Amino acid sequence: MSRHFTQVVVAVAFCCVLLLAAPAIAGAQIIMGEEIKFDFTKPETLKERLDYSDHDKLALSEKGLGWDAKEGQILSSAWFQTTAPIPLGYAWTPTAGVTIHAHLDVDFPYIGTNSLGVLYVRYSPDTKNWSPWQALAGDRRPDKSKLTHDYSGAVIIPQRDRTPYYALLQEFYKLHPESAGDEEDGVRWIVKNDPHYFEKTLPFVGYIQFLFESPLHSGEHVKSMHNLVIWSLPGLHTQSRREREYDPKKPSPWQYRAAP
Repeated sequence: MSRHFTQVVVAVAFCCVLLLAAPAIAGAQIIMGEEIKFDFTKPETLKERLDYSDHDKLALSEKGLGWDAKEGQILSSAWFQTTAPIPLGYAWTPTAGVTIHAHLDVDFPYIGTNSLGVLYVRYSPDTKNWSPWQALAGDRRPDKSKLTHDYSGAVIIPQRDRTPYYALLQEFYKLHPESAGDEEDGVRWIVKNDPHYFEKTLPFVGYIQFLFESPLHSGEHVKSMHNLVIWSLPGLHTQSRREREYDPKKPSPWQYRAAP
């Protein structure tokens, strides 16, 4: 799996005035685009990062993920899942909104009703408690001379779920002003007081995983999956110590994980 990060800073109106008045307040919206690629033709790069169905039939090879049985056979519900949680956000703050554009390269010659397959995504704050899988919208092959499948969708946390979590963070920041703006510190405090907190609510996106399901004919392979994942942070927020010391050349995504 490979990752490429692109950061865009969008200035908010009157942010300069606010920054002069309160240096600890960040006044720009951060929009991050991450290109995450899984190359199924290079099995050595996917160790402990991928699981798939029908291990007695499917295999990873230089052709991709697929099988080479006798012609005319079909696996009606083949699937693969990314198993290593993909962290988003920054080490000091996760995100609450993600847009996904996914592109699968395949060698499926069949163009039937179910040839597109379904790509799903789910999210977690701590790699232990996960949302249900939700399907991304799929498009038929945009160019039938190329064997590609495109999908897109979004994961957005309802404000109703965000508000109680945000209130707890503010309570923590008042008790520990030295940690103001550092959500990881706040999350550890929340979980210390309520170890089952994330079993009851999933108020932000710290990690995502993907699941793909499709009928698979003998001789067919998935060659790669290329995902553009875009997320953003709130405009005005208190800068934590870690944000002020952050080096953009050394990306540091969300890293809080539930205790084993």
